[in-house]
Amino acid sequence: MKTKLVLSICAAVPAIVATAFVSIPELLTLAAFPEAQGYALEIGVTLRYALASVVFMVAIVIFSVRNIEAINDQRAVLMGCTIAFAFMFTTIIALSVFRGIPLQVPPIIATAFVAVLCLRTRSKLEPTFSVL
Repeated sequence: MKTKLVLSICAAVPAIVATAFVSIPELLTLAAFPEAQGYALEIGVTLRYALASVVFMVAIVIFSVRNIEAINDQRAVLMGCTIAFAFMFTTIIALSVFRGIPLQVPPIIATAFVAVLCLRTRSKLEPTFSVL
């Protein structure tokens, strides 16, 4: 797969997450914390809005670097995306295991898919070496 397409997918996933955080913050907060009500629910909703802005910022940055042409730069960006999405995948699993947050299957699938896609695309790019 071409790097530009893969980075577009990498940008789309957090953009979708940000849209969900803004569109249905109460539902997502209650999915993670079923017992939340009153002030706790308001805090959760507020944090969803704050997270939405950060996640959308990440989507914009990834989308902005889609047009890089140097192979080594593409490899570096793809490795960064691999690590970032793998970290998010691990965090979702850890929250379920250690904090008792219900397992969210769509984010697990999306983050794992994108991490593997980035790593696979990066592995197909031939590194270029230059002698100073």
